[in-house]
Amino acid sequence: MDGEIGVVYVDDEPGFADLAPELLEGERDHLSVESVTSADRALDRLDRDVDCVVSDYDMPGTNGLELLEMVRGTCPDLPFILFTGKGSEEIASEAISAGVTDYLQKEGSTEQFAVLANSIENAVTKHRAVAALETERDRFSVLFENAPDAIAFYEFDGEEPIIRMVNSTFQETFGYDSGAAVEESLEEVVVPAAYADEGRSINRRVRSGDRVDTEVTRQTADGLREFRLRSVPIQPGEHGERGYVIYHDITEQTDRKRELVELETALETLLSNVPVVFYAFDAEGVFTRSQGRALERIGFEPGEAVGESVFDLYDHRPEIIEHCERALDGERVNATVEIGGRTFETWYQPLREDGEVVGVVGHKYDVTEYR
Repeated sequence: MDGEIGVVYVDDEPGFADLAPELLEGERDHLSVESVTSADRALDRLDRDVDCVVSDYDMPGTNGLELLEMVRGTCPDLPFILFTGKGSEEIASEAISAGVTDYLQKEGSTEQFAVLANSIENAVTKHRAVAALETERDRFSVLFENAPDAIAFYEFDGEEPIIRMVNSTFQETFGYDSGAAVEESLEEVVVPAAYADEGRSINRRVRSGDRVDTEVTRQTADGLREFRLRSVPIQPGEHGERGYVIYHDITEQTDRKRELVELETALETLLSNVPVVFYAFDAEGVFTRSQGRALERIGFEPGEAVGESVFDLYDHRPEIIEHCERALDGERVNATVEIGGRTFETWYQPLREDGEVVGVVGHKYDVTEYR
């Protein structure tokens, strides 16, 4: 067992009280036993690192059961062992009713302290395990209720995931208070009819023990929204298969992604059909993008210039170098240049982050025919 166990041993017989710590500590190295001869002195020591109280029953003033009642008033869960030479069924029954952790009778040999040491160790081990479990439950409860994502705990009834508990974010997101959602099928509460097959597929995977991490569409109080779903199975319990499902709202990210795809498609269509070159280079003048239908008119393939320095490619064209330097200094530049026997209207736009120029984007539009 890890960690020292602090024990207060209460016995009004001085000789027995002096002998007990030595015998108990001899049985278990991690027992630290302090002996006292009255209930009052025992109570005074409860504010220290005490893991267990062992008490005689028949003591003047306050007997063992009265001491148990006092200890329970201060430390409701502290292990308390009644170790008495005055044994009877009546006392044992009364001790059990009062909530004593264990009841042992004194015998005439030192072997009894091996039994007592074992009882102390078992009682403290169980008490610490219960305390640790309660601490974890408290932590979980705080995390569960304050999580920014919607969470539901469910148990399967056949193939239906029945909601047993939801957090406040779930209620806000999906528009159901706990009273309306609990004991209902998770599928019926949040899964749109069009996605029923997808929901059943996820349930089958969870029931087989898989963790599911995927993007889904779910019905909420604000209509259909996109979520990153994480469904985590729990080891089967007395109620059967069960698990947690976490919904992280990604609707805005999905909308932005869709808009970017649409914008990229529109840009590609433009660059494929209009005599223009679109380019970008970083703060060092290295091309990060070069594409467009007009590239072929100046002897380049799409992307060919990427990774090359604008100052190397155009070292023979001082006016183009000047345009790039002005743009990197933060100036928006519009100019007309001749490249490969063709005329281009050129535009340079500095890109800034925190006030610093980090690159340049621009385009060249072939206006040869117009000119």
